[in-house]
Amino acid sequence: MVAVAALLTQQHDGAVTLNTRHEDGTYEDDPDDGYGCDCDCDCDVTIVSGDEEYSFQRGDSEWSVTRESDGRKRSDGATVYNAWETLSIPP
Repeated sequence: MVAVAALLTQQHDGAVTLNTRHEDGTYEDDPDDGYGCDCDCDCDVTIVSGDEEYSFQRGDSEWSVTRESDGRKRSDGATVYNAWETLSIPP
């Protein structure tokens, strides 16, 4: 996720944000895990395009993209999604 965010930031300055939702010091970046951000720490990349915001993330061994406008806000402030695009990865 860290590498993806860095590449997207180079191409789209100001429109890409890496979101790490773990406290400082609670995650050790393991360069051998292949992702650059442990899935247990819930990292994602926010991409802004025009008036729409997208979230690119990895979970359950799949890469996916969600559109913010497809989300539904819950009373506790969390957003839940019923629709997302799963990205296929060739073998």
